[in-house]
Amino acid sequence: MKKLFRITGFVLLFLLFSVGFRYSPGRPLYPGNIYSIDSLLLIADLKQGIYVYSVTAGDTARLLQTVDQYGVRGIAMKDSTMYIGTWDGVMVYQRNGNGGFDSVNAVYRNDRSYYESYDYESRPFFGCGCNEPIAYGGGSEAGNGTGGSYATFAIIDTFLYVVDGQYLVTFSIAKPESPKRLSYIDVNWTIETIYPMESHLYIGGTNGMYIIDRSDGANPKLAGSVDHFRACDPVVVQDSTAWVTLRSGSFCGISNDELWTVSVADPYHPKQLHTTAAATPYGLAVHDSLLYVANGENGYSLYRIDATEKPLLVRQWDTWDAKDFIWKGNRLFLMAFNAVYIVNVTDPQEPELLYTIQ
Repeated sequence: MKKLFRITGFVLLFLLFSVGFRYSPGRPLYPGNIYSIDSLLLIADLKQGIYVYSVTAGDTARLLQTVDQYGVRGIAMKDSTMYIGTWDGVMVYQRNGNGGFDSVNAVYRNDRSYYESYDYESRPFFGCGCNEPIAYGGGSEAGNGTGGSYATFAIIDTFLYVVDGQYLVTFSIAKPESPKRLSYIDVNWTIETIYPMESHLYIGGTNGMYIIDRSDGANPKLAGSVDHFRACDPVVVQDSTAWVTLRSGSFCGISNDELWTVSVADPYHPKQLHTTAAATPYGLAVHDSLLYVANGENGYSLYRIDATEKPLLVRQWDTWDAKDFIWKGNRLFLMAFNAVYIVNVTDPQEPELLYTIQ
C-alpha cells in the first residue's frame, strides 16, 4: 500500500510539474522565432504560444496578449490576420477591436485534402532536428511583416507559402480568414527554412539550398539548387547573392561550421563563390553592405560583404548568445535561446541594448 501511495504521489507530482512548466507565467522564455509587423513584435514560444508585444517606442516593449497555442511550428502575418503553424495544421487568428487576437479558423493536416496524397502512417512530419522543434517565421519583407532567417512561413501578395516536412505548400489567402490550399511540391525530405523574394523562394535544407521559381505564384516550381554535406542551414538573400550558414551537430550532420557565399544570378544554376569558417553559425540578417551572423553560445558577428566574394569580419561580440535576428531600420531584434533583445544599431559596429524580453 505504501508503495502504491509513493507511485501515485510521484505521478501526481510529475503531472503538476508538467502542467506548471507548460503554462506557468513565471517560467523561462523559449523563443523559436520572432516576427515584426508595423508596431508589433511577435515572439513564438516553443512551449507556450505567441507573445504579442507593442514596440512603438523603440526602447520599450509592452505585452499586449499571449495567444495560447502549444507546439508552434511557424508564424506569419498580413494586415490583421495571423497564421500559426502547428503539428495539426495552420491556425488562423484575426485582430479584434481591443488589439488582441481571436481564433477564427483552422486548416487541419489530418484532412487528406491538405495534400492530395501522403502516407501519414509511415511518414510523419518532422522539422529540423538541430535543437528543439523550432517555430519559424516569415523571412524577408516580401509580405507585410518581417521575420528571421529561420522561417517556414512566408507571405507574398495573396499567397502563403509553408515549408512542411518535405513539401512546399501554397495557400491562397485572398480570403484572409479562409486559407485554401492551391498546390504543393515535393522539394526534399530535409528542407527546413524559407526566405522569400518577389520572384523566388530560397529554401534551406540539411542537404542543400533550393531555389523555387514563383513566376506563377499559385504553382511554384523548383529551379536550381546547391548541394552540401548534411548540416543545418538557414539562408538570406540580397540582390544576386545568397549567404548560407552550415552548422554541424549531432542531428544536423558532420560538416564543418561554415558561412557560404552563393551567386543566385542564375536561379537555375546557382554557384558557390566562397566558404568562410564560422563558429557555430545559426541565423543571419543582411542590410546593404553588412551581414550579422548569429554564433549561438559564441555570441554574434558582423561582416562586410560589399568588397569581394569573401565576407570580411568586422567585429565579434560575446555579450549574449544569439540564434537569429530581424534587422529593421536602426533596430536589431536579436533572438537568443532564452530572451529577445531590442538593440539600437544606428552604428552597427556599436550595438546598444535598449530593452530585454525574458
